[in-house]
Amino acid sequence: APQDPSSTAMRPAGPIHPEPSAEFMAGVCQTDVRVQRLKIRMRDGSRIAARAYMGERTVCGLIWCHGGVFARNSAATDSELCKALARKGIGVVSSSFRDGPFFSHPQAVRDLEDVARHARSELFAGLPIGVAGGSSGGYHALILGVRPP
Repeated sequence: APQDPSSTAMRPAGPIHPEPSAEFMAGVCQTDVRVQRLKIRMRDGSRIAARAYMGERTVCGLIWCHGGVFARNSAATDSELCKALARKGIGVVSSSFRDGPFFSHPQAVRDLEDVARHARSELFAGLPIGVAGGSSGGYHALILGVRPP
């Protein structure tokens, strides 16, 4: 017979993702986010538009790779998400990159590698840095994670 889903055997023992404490949130949640528009130099000499989102206190950095079916969107995509992360102390760099249909693979990955190098040396020096992305940007984030610049 199928097991009753309301039985305690089916429920986790505790919260899977516990809520952070009020003390933690008071020290991390920030209201002021500075958005800086950048032009980051690529290895071929061209410049790519990017935005840096920084809160009052940054504890780590994130390279955000926007989605867009490998052919659309820009550094401005996901602006509200980037601001929300910056309010939590995560500095974010979101950049445009050259992708289809006018540029072939792996140009977008090369551009994002250059953005990551710039972020590591100019924006987040000495801080831990991660990479993430949404939709097709998740693919780019995976590639950057596997072959860091």
